[in-house]
Amino acid sequence: MTGSGPSKMTLNPTLGNVYEIRFQWLGFGVITFWVYNSVSGAASLVHTIQYPNTATVPSTYNPTLPLIAQVKNTANTSNLTLQTSSAMGFVEGNGNTNAMVTRNSFSNAKTGISTTPTSIFTLLNKNTFQGKTNRIRIQFDYVSLQTDSGGNAPATCRLVKNGTLGGAPVFNDISTNTSVMAVDTSGTTVTGGSNVLTFGINTRDSVREILTDLDIQLEPGSTFSLVCFSSSGSQNFNIAASWKELW
Repeated sequence: MTGSGPSKMTLNPTLGNVYEIRFQWLGFGVITFWVYNSVSGAASLVHTIQYPNTATVPSTYNPTLPLIAQVKNTANTSNLTLQTSSAMGFVEGNGNTNAMVTRNSFSNAKTGISTTPTSIFTLLNKNTFQGKTNRIRIQFDYVSLQTDSGGNAPATCRLVKNGTLGGAPVFNDISTNTSVMAVDTSGTTVTGGSNVLTFGINTRDSVREILTDLDIQLEPGSTFSLVCFSSSGSQNFNIAASWKELW
């Protein structure tokens, strides 16, 4: 892109441009690099990695690739600024994503919970899965709450993201070979974090909610705590949740 090549464009990387990388999956497809052309308005091919028939390992082991923009100062102490207007990643195909989704669920009960917000259980989207960096998001799609014998006061349950767990939390895999999720039931109090969803529930009552339309997602390295507390007295809580793992 020096102005004399097939693109007829002289690229100035200090100005705004649109760049694109396309890769054929199955592990050994061609990888191409494109810059959108100021002359024609179309994408111009500027580089190709001819990966087929050249290697014994895939070009990337996990095709769920995140978008990242980074600036790093290694040569001096002057402030650097990174600016980007937009970015997107997508899969070309017929839109049928169900083949890349698995479903899991978990339930737990705790008794004698009073006015202190307490984790009934906490879910962790692990940073690694099968020895590889995990890039899988999970999407909550259903939750059910129940209070049984206990106090007579109304209660509140919350879905808290990245709260701090008290006690001695221990996370165990939901399914080591098939799920990116782990769960803790030993944690006690939950402080901080952000409240994603709140439910009010009467004593000796139940709530069942389909959450798909809310598109509540959890990225790798983050947690969701199912937290409950009573307005007064003590309550017993039973909570079940299910989610999709978006491979």
